[in-house]
Amino acid sequence: MSKKKLNSKPKSNLTLHETVITALVEMAKARATRKHVPFALTYSDVQRLARTTACPITGLPFVYGVPRPGSRPHPLAPSIDRINPLRGYVRSNVRLTSWWANSARNTLSDEQFAVFVDAAWRTRQNAILS
Repeated sequence: MSKKKLNSKPKSNLTLHETVITALVEMAKARATRKHVPFALTYSDVQRLARTTACPITGLPFVYGVPRPGSRPHPLAPSIDRINPLRGYVRSNVRLTSWWANSARNTLSDEQFAVFVDAAWRTRQNAILS
């Protein structure tokens, strides 16, 4: 007989929110292994992060859903962001951001990303006015 983890639920009884959080933890753990960075997050850690309803980078609300196999997540889907990529997935180094902001920011700091987005916005506005 296999041992069950404490506080684990059968996947069929999970809500959409719980399913997404479970997937985020599992995917982060796999990425940590692949990238050889520390991983010390629990479902409860990510659940606490998910109390935030909007991306701290964009201010846009999260969209919870499960992407079809082989497709990308919704741009506003929550994503676990490593603030300092080298420190890995540890409680003091992660936050929940939108998938798009996390992907676009990549290795930039929040400040560098804001400069980049602002420059792109000004270029777009100048093109419209020209």
